[in-house]
Parts: sequence; C-alpha cells; structure tokens
Amino acid sequence: YSGSPRKRFLDRWSGDNLFNIAFLDDDLLNATVVNTDPSFVALDQWPSWRYMLDLPGNGYSGSLKQKLTSSSAVLLLTNNNVSGASPVYEHYHAGLQDSVHVLKVTMSNVADKIRWAREHDDEVKNMVLNANRYMSNFGMNTYCYIWHLIEQFAGLLGYKPQHSQTPAFGTRSSVRVIRVHRRPLKREAAAFKERCRGLLQDASQ
Repeated sequence: YSGSPRKRFLDRWSGDNLFNIAFLDDDLLNATVVNTDPSFVALDQWPSWRYMLDLPGNGYSGSLKQKLTSSSAVLLLTNNNVSGASPVYEHYHAGLQDSVHVLKVTMSNVADKIRWAREHDDEVKNMVLNANRYMSNFGMNTYCYIWHLIEQFAGLLGYKPQHSQTPAFGTRSSVRVIRVHRRPLKREAAAFKERCRGLLQDASQ
C-alpha cells in the first residue's frame, strides 16, 4: 500500500471534482474482480471519457497500449512521487513525446494540466490523432525492438553459438531452437533495417 503510486494518487486527488477515480478492490488470486467491482471500467466504456490517466502500478502499465489507440487523450504520470522508485518502460515508450502523443503529468501538476487541456481542445485532439498514428506502427516497432536487441546482444558475443553447445546449460534448462523457414533477401533485410533505423531516430528526437 505505502509504495503504490496509484493508491498515493488516489489519496491525493480523489476529493477533487476534476477526477473520477477509484481503487479497485483487487485480489491477484481472484480474476472475477472485473465482473464484481462497480468501479471497474470496461474497454468499450472508455470513449465516455475525454481524458484518461495512466498511472504506473508495481511495474509498467499494461493498459497504456489500449489507451493510446482510443479516442481519449492520455495523461501520462511520469513522476510517481515514491522515493527511490524508477519507472518501468516497455519498448514503445521511447517514442512517446510530451504534448505530441500524450500529456505528461506529475503528482503535483496534474490538475493544472487538465485545466490547460480543457482550454486547448484542438491541441488535445491532435495529440489523440498522433497517438493513434503512432500505435498503428506498434507491430513494426516491436519487430525493430527485437532486431535491435538481438543485434546488440550478438555484438557482445565472442563466439558463434552452435546447437551442440546447448547441453552446457544443464538438464534443467529449456533451450528452444527456432528454425528459419525463409531467410530474407538482402534487399528485404536492408529495407527492414533502414526503416527500423528511421523509427529509432524518430524516437530519439
């Protein structure tokens, strides 16, 4: 409880009429909470809100992907006000830009940001469109992330992995070999890398 950013946010802002927030009576061993808790908001009801908060839990926010594809603007909490805590990111977070795809907020300025959003409706609508466009490349971003991860890892290896080396992991380890059905043509591989580098460059700006 004491380290939960979501609960801290609720304690700070639940009495403010700018927000419609509640903390689910969650039970990690009982998945039916979504059917029984009246505070749970189903996915098909999200468009009823013009703005949606995205608050980190004990890890990354698993619902951010869906929020970025919705018709609502996303207010992304970037400072959870927990001493020593570091945010947890997914690979696509790197390209999310403040006031372009999301409206980044902190525990202290979120009310001011909502008032700003109400006074700048056109800018907020553009953020929603930009977020939707950004997420339309989610699949490609994922492929590029995997490619970049493997490429960086391969550069650290001082040997060429061989299938005959797998017994060295021990009998309790599970090693899966995925066979390549068709290797890409050189021009296909070059086009893929070029597109990925472009996405990485865009994300770094």
